[in-house]
Amino acid sequence: MVLVQSAFSLVLPVIMKVLRQQPGNGFALVHLGFIVKTADRDYAAAIPLLQRGIDSSASGVIDGRFFFHLGDALYRTGKHDEVLGEIFYFTICLVLLSLSGVL
Repeated sequence: MVLVQSAFSLVLPVIMKVLRQQPGNGFALVHLGFIVKTADRDYAAAIPLLQRGIDSSASGVIDGRFFFHLGDALYRTGKHDEVLGEIFYFTICLVLLSLSGVL
């Protein structure tokens, strides 16, 4: 599912309900982080949401778009060294998925 800004107000209550019931739901966390970063432009608040979601390795979270938004938020908050770590982690994920035949 790719969120577009016009759908944020419709999707946000659903995401919040999921997170109340399943606080560690990685799929909901990355989408909430995406909304916080793009709609609210709260880069610092988006970082832990995106990071926890990606770290969960839940279905649908190992996606270049979430890594991009995490890297962008890290960069905009001055955490330049951490951006390189995320690029490396994403590259390793792609290699592993490719080797396993998923990609």
